[in-house]
Amino acid sequence: SNNTAGETLEQIGVVQLGNPFTEIAVRDIPKQGIVLFAVGADKHIYHWEVTLNKQFRVVLSYPQCLSKHNDYVLDIAVVVNDSFKLLVSVGMDKKLRIWDLYTLQQKAYAAGLQCLAFDGKSTVLAGAVDNRIIAWSLDSQMDIPLYKLIGHSESVLKIIAMDVCCMSLDARGTVHYWDIDPTHQIADE
Repeated sequence: SNNTAGETLEQIGVVQLGNPFTEIAVRDIPKQGIVLFAVGADKHIYHWEVTLNKQFRVVLSYPQCLSKHNDYVLDIAVVVNDSFKLLVSVGMDKKLRIWDLYTLQQKAYAAGLQCLAFDGKSTVLAGAVDNRIIAWSLDSQMDIPLYKLIGHSESVLKIIAMDVCCMSLDARGTVHYWDIDPTHQIADE
């Protein structure tokens, strides 16, 4: 049926995950199907395979758990493109961890970080506790940042990345708008 403006759409399912989760990420992963990831008030990342049965009810597999963070997991993102299929997580332990979605093995990590965003191509941006935003290419090693964005006077709490720009919020309540188009980058001083 065609939906009209303002019309209420029908819900196709409700799933009670069992824990009070604070972040979720869902992705249709090639050759694997739909996967749901959730994090909450512990140091684990839970994931389920998601299917719809013949009655269009959501069915979840038994949850599996990834455990590498030493404190609460704050944010997660599923990053899928032609080159890689990754889960990126950041926790109160100030570590950003990168997981291979097929093997669920940790591939890399970086310390001193507390929020993240993905630009939709191959760059992950992470807010650092020292007020910077650090960007890495997921196509290369995590030990060499692509660039750093400097300008916040407090810890970066949230980043939203778009095609050629991003916005970031710090603990003081200040929002910064950044040009992250690689053709516009200025060399470090």
